[in-house]
Amino acid sequence: MRCKIFKYTGNIEKFIPKTSEIHVFAFGARGGKGNLGGGKPGKGGMIRATLEVKKNKPLYIKVGGISKEFAGCNIKKGGECTEIRLKKNDIYSRILVAGGGGSVGGYNGGSYGSNPKPKGGSGGGKKAGSSSGGGGSQKKGGIAKKYSIKCKGKNGKFKYGGIGNNICGCNGSGGEGWYGGASGTNEGGGGGGSSYVIPGSSNVKHKKGVNDGDGFLIIYY
Repeated sequence: MRCKIFKYTGNIEKFIPKTSEIHVFAFGARGGKGNLGGGKPGKGGMIRATLEVKKNKPLYIKVGGISKEFAGCNIKKGGECTEIRLKKNDIYSRILVAGGGGSVGGYNGGSYGSNPKPKGGSGGGKKAGSSSGGGGSQKKGGIAKKYSIKCKGKNGKFKYGGIGNNICGCNGSGGEGWYGGASGTNEGGGGGGSSYVIPGSSNVKHKKGVNDGDGFLIIYY
C-alpha cells in the first residue's frame, strides 16, 4: 500500500488515484490567536474514512492553514478546513472535510471582560464545538449570540465561519468546515467548523479538537 501526504501550502493540489478505493486521514487547522498573543484557540478536527473513487479521475486536495490575517484586534478567520473536492474550484463538490477550530476572543486572548468564553471552539465532528459562537453542523452554520441590538456576532455558513468584528470587544472568528462556526460576541471566541464525508463511505471516524497546527491530509491507496 502506498502513502501520499499533503501539507499546507495555500494551494489546491491534484491527486490522481490509481485504485478505486482510498483510505484518508484528514486534519483541519487550529484557530488563530489574538494579535497580542495569549488565549487558547480551538484545535482542528480529524476525520478518517475509506472512500470509493473513480480510478485515474483527478481529486483536488485543499489543506487548511492557521489564519495570520488580522481584522483590528482579531484574527480575521478561524482555522481553515482540509478537504477533498471532485472539482478544483467548486466548494459544492467536496466529498470529505475536516473542520477547523475557532479563533480566540478578548483583546489579548485572555482579557475578555464579562464573557466567560474567550477560547475558540473545537473543530471537527458532525457537530463542532461551541464557544461564544456556536459550532457548525451537518445542515447549517453555527449560530451567533446576540447580547444587544448592537452586540451580535455573525453566523457561520456553508464552508465559511463567521468573521469576528470589533463591536463590543474583540471577537473571535468561526472555523471553516462543512459548515463553519459562528463568530464570538462580547469578546468571545468563535465556534468550530464541522467535518463531513460523503454518504456511503466506510470506516468513518470523527474526532474533535485534536490538531494544534496547520492542517494535513494522508491518503493510503
